[in-house]
Amino acid sequence: MKKALLILSIICVSYFSNAQSFTFGPKIGLQTNKFTTNIDSLKASTKAGFNVGAFVRVGISKFFVQPELYYAYQSGTYKTNSDMSQEVKINTITIPALVGFDLFNAKLAKVYVMGGPAVAFNVNSTVSTKNTSNAKFPIESKDDLKKALWSMQLGAGVDILKFTIDARYEFGISNIYDGNKKDVDIKNGHFLLNLGYKIF
Repeated sequence: MKKALLILSIICVSYFSNAQSFTFGPKIGLQTNKFTTNIDSLKASTKAGFNVGAFVRVGISKFFVQPELYYAYQSGTYKTNSDMSQEVKINTITIPALVGFDLFNAKLAKVYVMGGPAVAFNVNSTVSTKNTSNAKFPIESKDDLKKALWSMQLGAGVDILKFTIDARYEFGISNIYDGNKKDVDIKNGHFLLNLGYKIF
């Protein structure tokens, strides 16, 4: 593990030392969230959320790396055939580590694709139900939610002058459920539309 971290550190230092461009700025975004489950009796609904934070972009030739840090609010709803429902809300600090490639680069605009892993740290969450108790659902309380959620982001974007706009889909990799019920698998997937401003 120590050797792997050392090699990764050397690669990062080498990349940043040879960087041809450096960009930093704030970003905001809208997102739609849906918690999917392997329980057939539950139907998941899409809910709206948002994120706000900052990004750094370091480029060499047509390639770039873009780490980000942002606060995200996400929620999802489950319903049963008997009109019982549960809403799960999660507030996270999310850190994506994206790698991108420029498809088109002109003086005033640039088009690119990007993707990479992301980890979201659950800093606050709530679980509420309608017409029943939480015991009727897999997630009985916020303690049944994991504190670290792993995912993969894939998307494309465009830079226009100092503004950067991108659309992504985030695939949940890890099971967000951390309760006592066996064979319960719940993943979070969402679509993101982000707007950033390049300060420099």
